[in-house]
Amino acid sequence: MIRTPICDLLGIEHPICLGGMGTGTSPELVSAVSNAGGLGALGCHGLRPEQVDERTQAFAGKPTSLSGATFFCSMCGRTVSPPPSSCGPR
Repeated sequence: MIRTPICDLLGIEHPICLGGMGTGTSPELVSAVSNAGGLGALGCHGLRPEQVDERTQAFAGKPTSLSGATFFCSMCGRTVSPPPSSCGPR
């Protein structure tokens, strides 16, 4: 078995991390990675708040915990001053 300092830092068994990959992940995939001893992250880019809530609630009451959720915020190359107070659809 491979053990690296990242395993200790993140509290995982194997140095395997599932990237959020936007909406290419699902609660089932995150659970599979976490159950195998890796770090699972749920991609939430492009989801509405109620969809994020629905996906994260899928972990409630299950032995697998959600390690994290990822969001991608982009200003599409625009310069904004001052920075926006929130990141969301424009």
